[in-house]
Amino acid sequence: PDGTVDEVTVPITVKEQKDTFNPTAKQPGQTAKHGSDPSVEGSINTEGLPKGTTYTWVEKPDTNTTPGSKPGKVLITYPDNSTEEVPVTVEVTPQKDDYDPKPKAQTVDNGTVPNAEDSVAKTGLPEGTRVTWKETPVVNTPGSHPTVALVTYPDGTVDEVTVPITVKEQKDTFNPTAKQPGQTAKHGSDPSAEGSIDTEGLPKGTTYTWVEKPDTSTTPGNKPGKVLITYPDNSTEEVTVTVEVTPQKDDYNPQPKPQTVDNGTAPNAEDSVDKTGLPEGTT
Repeated sequence: PDGTVDEVTVPITVKEQKDTFNPTAKQPGQTAKHGSDPSVEGSINTEGLPKGTTYTWVEKPDTNTTPGSKPGKVLITYPDNSTEEVPVTVEVTPQKDDYDPKPKAQTVDNGTVPNAEDSVAKTGLPEGTRVTWKETPVVNTPGSHPTVALVTYPDGTVDEVTVPITVKEQKDTFNPTAKQPGQTAKHGSDPSAEGSIDTEGLPKGTTYTWVEKPDTSTTPGNKPGKVLITYPDNSTEEVTVTVEVTPQKDDYNPQPKPQTVDNGTAPNAEDSVDKTGLPEGTT
């Protein structure tokens, strides 16, 4: 009170900032896409921490595996250079949530299973994505057969895509032709319908019937006909053919019958040839 002064040295301890602040991980943790590089600061509640604080990964969460919570550790460095580490989690989202694969419609021949990889548009999908059939497509009957394809991403998650599959009628797949030259047939015979068609390459179980049977009961030469081809899927088409009817004279070798007659008597021609085995109506 009299105005005189004493000096007293007071011990003052300034705490490190790491002892002042109590940073915590964000709850819930931040989300990150598969294969992405999540922000380290995005995993920490930074509110209230001093300006100039920095954040670095000590242990970066692995975002290149399956989806789910991935652990990490953040190093927090304060402006006074004191540090502390905070465990965090990052929620890696499924890749199937990031993409919307589209089907590619397929038109195939009967019996041909389309390639699954060609049945989904893979533009923009991540490298390593695989496409397989959930169930083998039905391709043994013509018509529409929508089939589910499984799109499997590198993280193991799966999208299902319905692919429109159209199976062509077999008549639209094959192009049967008449045999060239056409088959030959004897006068009055019953030529085979199948014998007039080039059957090489046509499916097993295909049948051949006459729609218009060539007339072999007239003069020799090319006779038109029409064959109905019925495929195993019951689709049909007609093919115009020709059958070469051979002359009857090529089929027989008539033998003479010697005749002894009176002078001035002409022998009967019908009696002068052995007609045994010759067709009825031969004169």
